[in-house]
Amino acid sequence: MAVFTHDIVPDGDLYAVLKKANTARTIPSVTVHCSNHAPPEASLDSTDVNLPETSSGLELLSVKEMDTLEYRFRVSSRHLTLASPFFRTMLNGSWKESAPAGATLVEATPTDKTPSKVEAFTETSEEVPKVSALREISTEGWNVHAFLTVLRIIHGFNYLVPEAVSLSFFTDVAVIVDYYECAEAVAPFAKLWEPPFRSSGRVLLQGRTPIMWLWITWVFSWESEFSRRCYIWARSSQGMDLVDTHDLPVAELLKKLEKKRQWSFDLFTAKLVSLRANLREDLVRCNSKCTCMLLGALDAAEDRMQKKFGISGPPYSGVPMMEIDTFWEDIDSPDCRDSSESKRGHPRCSLDLLIRPTFDHIVEAFGRIKITDFQAKRRKGTRKDELRSEVLVKRKPEYESWDLVVVLKEPNSANLTLDVSIRESGTVLRKNGYQNDKDVLNLPKVKSILPAVEGSGSDKEPVEVHFRVSSQHMKLASPNFERMLNGPWSESTSTPPSRAGLGSLGPCTEIYDDAYERFPPRSATCTSSSPLSTREVNAHGWSPEALLLVLKVIHGMNDEFPLVTSIEFLVEVLAGEVWHQTMYRFPLAYGKRCVLWLFIAWAFGWKDDFSKLASFVIEHGEGLKLIKSNEHSVNVILGTLDNKRQECIAKIITRLNELTDELLDGRAGCGHRCSSMLLGSLLWERKSLPLLDPALQSPYTGYSVYEYSKKISAFRVMDWGYMGCGQSTTAHRCTIIALMEPLLKAIDDDIKNFEISKAG
Repeated sequence: MAVFTHDIVPDGDLYAVLKKANTARTIPSVTVHCSNHAPPEASLDSTDVNLPETSSGLELLSVKEMDTLEYRFRVSSRHLTLASPFFRTMLNGSWKESAPAGATLVEATPTDKTPSKVEAFTETSEEVPKVSALREISTEGWNVHAFLTVLRIIHGFNYLVPEAVSLSFFTDVAVIVDYYECAEAVAPFAKLWEPPFRSSGRVLLQGRTPIMWLWITWVFSWESEFSRRCYIWARSSQGMDLVDTHDLPVAELLKKLEKKRQWSFDLFTAKLVSLRANLREDLVRCNSKCTCMLLGALDAAEDRMQKKFGISGPPYSGVPMMEIDTFWEDIDSPDCRDSSESKRGHPRCSLDLLIRPTFDHIVEAFGRIKITDFQAKRRKGTRKDELRSEVLVKRKPEYESWDLVVVLKEPNSANLTLDVSIRESGTVLRKNGYQNDKDVLNLPKVKSILPAVEGSGSDKEPVEVHFRVSSQHMKLASPNFERMLNGPWSESTSTPPSRAGLGSLGPCTEIYDDAYERFPPRSATCTSSSPLSTREVNAHGWSPEALLLVLKVIHGMNDEFPLVTSIEFLVEVLAGEVWHQTMYRFPLAYGKRCVLWLFIAWAFGWKDDFSKLASFVIEHGEGLKLIKSNEHSVNVILGTLDNKRQECIAKIITRLNELTDELLDGRAGCGHRCSSMLLGSLLWERKSLPLLDPALQSPYTGYSVYEYSKKISAFRVMDWGYMGCGQSTTAHRCTIIALMEPLLKAIDDDIKNFEISKAG
């Protein structure tokens, strides 16, 4: 047996062991009948569900044929127990996984020279701890890349999560998420992956793709999409006997939908029987002539339906109700009216009118299918409900790992907005004519996670907001917290359980509780209800909603993560790739929106987007004096970009001055007459345009590289030549534009190739 070891958390206290990887068959096999042939032809659905090719990015080593490969991922039990009730029960209960592995289980590492049947591959250092010192949990069959992706999400390594996935990979993730009950932690990434499957036609009406997508919508509780897919499947399904779900645990859902489908066929066939009986007893419609014609049409239609679909009764295999509906809608019944009745507008009798109410009733019933109809089959309770009940009723020992309090002082006092002055539309390019950019960036309003917090003010008492968190999560997510909590800082020292003269509020607010404690910073403190002491770290001025959202993301509590928010709130939070996909659009003009997106792209390392935005700011910016950043840290980046802007403008001015000297000396142009014409044209253009004032000095406030280049490109081309008899005026090939073009192109290339590292 070969062993592959990968450290997700190098100092983790648990091994997640995956055996028989990639053996679970999560792609169902579906036989599809094509009704366009008589009799219908059946074939196995072969729709490609593996594009785009998706992996975790982990390079896996191949093993010898007939050998087995075991994957061992070193993880943090705290992260797993917080994200998953399944892991919490397993690791805190009386299961064998809650105890360290036995001493006989020793992992072979690359430095182990003893003869062994175990061949080990590792990505960690050579000093890998023996498995006997750690606990381990085992599973088997999962897709290794999907399993690793789920573990990375739980541990907050969101930058390693793929942005686009195949349907098969998405399904594998959903199977793992359902098994370990961690849908809340993975939900934002599921939403990130969702749009292509809803809009590009990758999920078909029949075959295996709708089954896989139905499973995904069920696991992540997308109520409207789940209802829509149930409606489509109930109308399009050709029967459960044509479906083999293999290891995809969707059978119970499909069986319930199959009962709906069977009911619709029973209702339809019963309607045909009752309609035939009523026609024979002359209980339908206007006269005997009409009755006879409808009865004959009914016999003919049933015969055609039998030949087309081969219906022979339950379970109506190979026939979707949708096609039966369409078939009867297209039936053309004979018209029993005479010409006078037609002229008088006498209603026409038809089979479709008689049967249509039955189909309408079926469609209405399918449309009422809701996810709540299936809830009884789900595991009862959610992680949030369980956590809250445990905190409110009794503080359990396993939550003593919440050993850190983040103290937010003077919430909402930091001013992270920007004031950017932009030139009014239609004004001449001078130093006057600026207005503050009034672009609205605080919509849509983000629903407050916390109740309103009253900030500090002259008539208001200062408040603090305390968040109780896990130091293990904070250190894993942030190098700053790791240095702070492990180093010789005051935050690395535990806070005493009580302070002289200060009252205790009891248990601090847990991160998963919607409530928070608010109190004057010098009149009370927040301590643990247990004998164990806690540590504190302080923050100042931030939005409590934004901070809470960041802390929840760090702890894998993603259920309240908004997919769309305002740009201003995004700047306060800076929480990720999901918003990159759902919100980011390149700004159409220079202004406040452009500058804020620049900062967001820099903070997250969106290299391509930052380079484009940086180039745009360098090209269209008009100086730092026109930007008031308040308490925003974007000035460091803008300073670097503005230096580049000034450098480019200086090059243009220098080149114009050099060109003037070259024309005076006769070094430019193709002759005396040419040089004279070009020199006069250049001097006239520079004098008439304030933008190109030769006396302009750095920092060139109010001038942009774009406007400089635009004005130079607009220099007029002189039409001149010999004006003698019979000779026409011709455009001369020597122009100011042609002489400036190499520099302008070099500047444009330099701006476009600006890299994020230059803004560090």
